[in-house]
Amino acid sequence: MELEHAEDLDRVWSNDPSLTQLDLGWAEIGDAGASELAPALAKNTKLKGLDLRNNIIGGAGILALVGALKINTTLSTLILDGNDVEASGVLALADLVATNTGLTELSLEGVLIGAAGALGLASALPRNTTLAVLNLTSSNIGATGAAAIATALRLNATLAVLTLAQNNIGTVGTVALAD
Repeated sequence: MELEHAEDLDRVWSNDPSLTQLDLGWAEIGDAGASELAPALAKNTKLKGLDLRNNIIGGAGILALVGALKINTTLSTLILDGNDVEASGVLALADLVATNTGLTELSLEGVLIGAAGALGLASALPRNTTLAVLNLTSSNIGATGAAAIATALRLNATLAVLTLAQNNIGTVGTVALAD
């Protein structure tokens, strides 16, 4: 991780009670930085929000972060907008959604999860009991992904805000969501 963010990482490691929100958006930390942040995140009990938008984080970095968040249940907001999470990362995020009991907001805007990623998240949503906000804007889920999420929503009582703008869901996806 870049020297300019070393202090932030130290504060996460030390469980600094004054650090409840960490914005590393556009910091270009990549997989290496995400992997470096992950062990500190696993031990931290104070951080509530983490913004990692547009950081060139791929599958390896997402896998490291998800591993940490399986331990950390205090982080409630995770923003991963604009990262290239790859197929392995999407599957790991779906598993996180199914099992994490602290996460209330997940934003994947501009993360091209496609219909396959939406199907993975849809399979996780019925098991989730805490996620209230899910942003999938511009995630290329299409009608198939929208229909899968619509079906999952019938079995999920906690998701209150779902953003699917700019996903080309068409009439089929719109009708599925309306039912």
